[in-house]
Amino acid sequence: MAIRPSLILTVTMAVLSCACVASANIIQFREDSLPDGSYQAIAVDLRSTQDPNSVREPNDSMLIGRITKTTEQPGADLGRAVLGFDISSIPSGSTINSITLTLTKRTKDNGSGTSNENHTITIHELVGTVDENNVTGPTWTNRDANASIAWASAGGDFNTTVLSSYTGNAYSDDIGIQYVFPSSANFIARAQNALDGSGTLYMLLLSADSEADNDRGLFQFFADDIEEGSSNTIEKFPLLTIGYTPIPEPASLALLGLATLSMLLPGCRRKR
Repeated sequence: MAIRPSLILTVTMAVLSCACVASANIIQFREDSLPDGSYQAIAVDLRSTQDPNSVREPNDSMLIGRITKTTEQPGADLGRAVLGFDISSIPSGSTINSITLTLTKRTKDNGSGTSNENHTITIHELVGTVDENNVTGPTWTNRDANASIAWASAGGDFNTTVLSSYTGNAYSDDIGIQYVFPSSANFIARAQNALDGSGTLYMLLLSADSEADNDRGLFQFFADDIEEGSSNTIEKFPLLTIGYTPIPEPASLALLGLATLSMLLPGCRRKR
């Protein structure tokens, strides 16, 4: 009997649909622990009161929010975090479906002057790139390791669009709790642009409401360095989790064709 075009289309679409579901992948990136074993070390805070020419020692933590209450530190004393993840090991041409960022809380900040209030941390696209080493940069005023390239705006250049956010309490949230910044359309789009471009996803994290508070509202998270005697371990490093669908390879497409054909053949027998 003749094969109906509508049947071919229906079966082909069904096989392709199953193949797309089966080929979805999840990949995770941690600072200093990329899938190919290469070194990645962009997890650092920018502090508004830091001397831009001071020597930066390896640090196992990142500070976000107001660091000291305004009566104890005249002027601003703020912290923001810069993160960078090399995601180029995801196959070129892949479609990113989801993305989350997980940070592990390093301290329960219930000291004197700390606000027992909820504050929201937001993730933004970092404009441009940064360097990190143990000498000078990046800092609140400069983006490069040699302290020679200033940010256009002190505190880091970033797109105001919020990629993702998490609301927590620096005072009451326990040590070791994980803040998981959920996937969003903006977050996915930014990651896709990074994958299709340089291959590195740069982000800046800040807490605008904590910065505006008069009391201390400091979030402190584990970063990507392990100092001597530190409680930090690689499992506490910043974690980026991405779900993606790769482009089917030619061999996979051939298998799809064979599968479609095998589903159609039983109906191709001639009448006697």
